Amino acid sequence: MCVVPTYNANYFDLLNSRKIQALFILILNVYECQESEQTDTMNELEDVRKAAENFVRERDWEKFHSPCNILLALCGEVGEIAECFQWKGNLDNGVVACEPGDSKNAQAAFTPAEVVHVGEEVADVMIYLTRLSDVMRLDLAAAVSNLIRATHGKNGQREPAVSVHMEEGCGWSSCIIADLHAHAAEQCVHRSPRRYSFKLMTAAGKLTSLFASRPEGECSVPCQQWVDRDFTAAAEVIAEVAVLCAATANAFALDVGQVIARKFERNAAKYPAQTVRGSSAKYTAYAAAKATGEESGGAVALALLAGAALGFLLARRG
Repeated sequence: MCVVPTYNANYFDLLNSRKIQALFILILNVYECQESEQTDTMNELEDVRKAAENFVRERDWEKFHSPCNILLALCGEVGEIAECFQWKGNLDNGVVACEPGDSKNAQAAFTPAEVVHVGEEVADVMIYLTRLSDVMRLDLAAAVSNLIRATHGKNGQREPAVSVHMEEGCGWSSCIIADLHAHAAEQCVHRSPRRYSFKLMTAAGKLTSLFASRPEGECSVPCQQWVDRDFTAAAEVIAEVAVLCAATANAFALDVGQVIARKFERNAAKYPAQTVRGSSAKYTAYAAAKATGEESGGAVALALLAGAALGFLLARRG
């Protein structure tokens, strides 16, 4: 787990310099790009499901996590992945690592901070994909396993598919994230991660089409109006999305389990349970409120210092 050095926010208040604050935050971001290899990881998709379920429950967010809402959030994060490759050059030969300020192959190059950002967006998509599967009572692990079995049938024969339906309160079957990486490496041979972002948008569109053709009430938990072919179609697409996320991660030598674990750590810091409980506001709303309070405290501190200095000068003149 990365240990970020602590600092005294009062320094910012006293200096009242946005440029210094921005510089300090930039330094922290660069530091974060050099995280230790000891960062926690998640080994199975069921680990992600449990972590997401606990995260939501601790913040009383279940009421916001309808399938329609989660799908919209997932589509938004797929767009965030696409944005990582926006305005980049040709990536058919793969990504090129570079340091900040390096102009060589700049359009095809990714700085360490950009690679971290790609990992964060992949983690976001995977977390929302996990939540969507969970609230729809679909076993994402079984869906991915079925996809792998369909590709690796013995003697040309497909192995029987495992049921993707799960009862309320039950966990998922076993699917190791390393197997997801291996399958993606075997099946997704393109070196350009931009192509995977295109395919992710296509898959997100397939999922959206399953919801767009029916009233929202039919998409409420537990989707009672859906028939088996609807659930089967959804399971196939969510498995495809998971594989494409792994393929994107592979292009940058990122571990999906590790970037998800890191994202949960960051989200816990951005959304403290006691602060955000029962609210769907974005973290920037809490940050803005906190910053307003800190600036008020800084103004008081500056006034006290000015008063003390004035008193000192007056005392010397007397």
